[in-house]
Amino acid sequence: MIENWLGLADIHEGDKSIGCIDIVKQVCKDITFNKIIFMGDCVNYDGISKYTLKDYSSGVDECEEELTSFKETFKDIIGSAKLEESDCIFTMGNHDGERVDTLLSKLKAKNLNREYRDVKKSLDFKSNFPGAKIIPYGEYLKKNGLAITHCEPRMGTDNHSKAMATRYGCDVLYGHYHKLQVYSVSQKDRDKAIKGYSIPCMCDLRPQYEQNSGNAWTNGFSVITFHNGTYSLEMVEIKNNKCMFRGKLYETQKDDI
Repeated sequence: MIENWLGLADIHEGDKSIGCIDIVKQVCKDITFNKIIFMGDCVNYDGISKYTLKDYSSGVDECEEELTSFKETFKDIIGSAKLEESDCIFTMGNHDGERVDTLLSKLKAKNLNREYRDVKKSLDFKSNFPGAKIIPYGEYLKKNGLAITHCEPRMGTDNHSKAMATRYGCDVLYGHYHKLQVYSVSQKDRDKAIKGYSIPCMCDLRPQYEQNSGNAWTNGFSVITFHNGTYSLEMVEIKNNKCMFRGKLYETQKDDI
């Protein structure tokens, strides 16, 4: 059986690229996908940094509003693909996974049970997307020899695709860096080289906090086709709200972009 998966990473709701979301929705109407895998940082959750026990609701409320907005983005995407929540997988990132996990751990350690329950109910993806499969931050899903994750925690290197492939010891597809990067690591068996694939992001390439600095971010998505114990991977770049995919030009239909 052939399975087509759509891979999306780093939407960063609040800083998302409306044009990229629109193009992905168009692709979903043309291609039959069996699953969608959201590869981390669907939201920013920057409000967690404002959390205090004296007034913990302020930061949590801000994050909850962001999650509410992402839920609409999520519904738009899976609706275009004619899929259900149960057809979706989340590999949690440092923003939407690690930040919540850290806060919950602190609350639990202080025996703040009411606050713990409030935060978990409001921000935890497992609580808010009960039908989806949730892969915790720092863990991965593996299918047909391909590991899929957000990123290995504390992986800070320019040549991250080489580092990821070497660390995992198998082909690995991941997000986090907002860049398209591929590296093939040679093995003694020449037919078994392992590859690291860094997927492009789905967020604004110049968010407010990046206005005064340069970056090498790239927009795009991936399509993974699984069949007979193996896979093929297509990386699709979106440039200026346009992309070419399987011989067809896709461009945003949003008038306000």
